[in-house]
Amino acid sequence: MTEIMSATEMGRKMFASASVEIPKAKVISLEATKTMLGTKNAEFIKSNFSKLVEDVQNEAYSLYRQHQEAACSKVLEAFLSRNDPSREIGEYEFKTLNSFFLSLSQSRKTRAGSTFEDIVTSIFEILEYPFTAQPDLNESKPDYVIPSLEYYKKFAADCIIFTCKRTLRERWRQIVTEGTSGKAFFLATIDEKLSEAELSRMKDRSVYVVVPERIKKEFYPANPNVIPFEEFLLDHLDAALPRWKRAGAY
Repeated sequence: MTEIMSATEMGRKMFASASVEIPKAKVISLEATKTMLGTKNAEFIKSNFSKLVEDVQNEAYSLYRQHQEAACSKVLEAFLSRNDPSREIGEYEFKTLNSFFLSLSQSRKTRAGSTFEDIVTSIFEILEYPFTAQPDLNESKPDYVIPSLEYYKKFAADCIIFTCKRTLRERWRQIVTEGTSGKAFFLATIDEKLSEAELSRMKDRSVYVVVPERIKKEFYPANPNVIPFEEFLLDHLDAALPRWKRAGAY
């Protein structure tokens, strides 16, 4: 009997069917943020930003796994029991399942990156920080310009360029281009594998790496341009708010 659809196509189709039942990453991130932050006030959130970011990430992953397991189990059960429940798993079934789980793995990595950005954005919004999301700054498109794109056009050197990347590697160069100005560049991450050479290059370009306090202490204690979230808020963002307010920037 000739199969109508290739195993690879079938696996992708099954994954697409399961994905429809799984909420978008932003929806899950928002739900996790509300669950973990609850009615906590701004002072508490700022003082515990590092732990909250990691706690919300863990909660978001737990919620995602719950939705994923329910949706995927339904699709897999339908595939394996189709036509003849006693049918053995052969080469076609193996290749189909391999394609399905490969798509699942790739999707999980993509969602993990966007989830980190969504969580930081949600907390910034709860704290009512002013920013313009996804601004087009010449050749660069960071996640936010703070306090606003309008103010950046008037006085770029007084603005903060902020971007979230779950892992950095060489991608920080996409944000810090020759055509982009700013008081400083801040890259939020949970990357624990940044090299001394890469951090030194970032420092030379006025790039700060913002991480949870645990990661700062454990992996980058001696790197001055790696700072915890709490320090970024206190010394850079909150410190600038009165100045921006006087300038009518927000």
